[in-house]
Amino acid sequence: MKAKLFTYIYAVVGPRVFAIIFSIRGFVRGTGIRCRFSQHSNSFLVRDSSITRSASTKSRALMYIGGFNQRGQNLFKTYLLDRIEFREDALIVDCGANVGDFHLALWISLPYKFRYMGFEPSPHDFKSLKLNVVEDVNTQIFKLALWNEDKELDFYLDVESASSSLIEPKRSTGITRVTSRRLDSLLKQDVFLLKIEAEGAEPEVLAGTQNVLQRTHYVVVDVGPERGINEESTRDSVVKFLERNNFRILHENRGHRKVVLFVNRNF
Repeated sequence: MKAKLFTYIYAVVGPRVFAIIFSIRGFVRGTGIRCRFSQHSNSFLVRDSSITRSASTKSRALMYIGGFNQRGQNLFKTYLLDRIEFREDALIVDCGANVGDFHLALWISLPYKFRYMGFEPSPHDFKSLKLNVVEDVNTQIFKLALWNEDKELDFYLDVESASSSLIEPKRSTGITRVTSRRLDSLLKQDVFLLKIEAEGAEPEVLAGTQNVLQRTHYVVVDVGPERGINEESTRDSVVKFLERNNFRILHENRGHRKVVLFVNRNF
């Protein structure tokens, strides 16, 4: 009952009041989690101990209610990354980086350095991604959509539910134009792990990666029912495509988030 009450309150209050209630809840629960709303960036700044992360929406901020470590560890397992034996300096490519929580999961869980490339087309989410993921020699982020062509496309926005997509969805809050690229046209290096979460556009993203796939060890894909107006799953088309390209299913998560982990048969 209490959880439902908080969910309702969070949904109806304005951003500043939301941040105050969020912080009070953290104080009452005895955690170091605090939140404030930044009008300048139009985002929520959540602090856990000495670390601050930007969340583009209320729903994204609420994912940090248990702390950054909990969020990162949960995602690491959800994406089946605990089934992979990572190596140092592995290149990890993140399609659908959102505000950078996949990077957070890697940063918290891996005991050694890795290389990271993140792609996020949503203008609002990219602002938070840029604050959360600091670029350096091993880390790059791009305000781009991955697709099967290099072109300008309509991007359907649904920022609050993190369901913005290049495929027209059942509902959206607006449309913006974004630049799309084939991953094949951007990347020539070997890839240790390719993660794809494209809100139903996974088949098109994969079609733009065929050359990269030959040099990719693992692929993990969110195949949940998110494609288009009929909210269809992309599992069957993703599995068929990757099997044709010499991958096999290593593990599958059939829980709330539908995720499939593939391994290249040549590795």
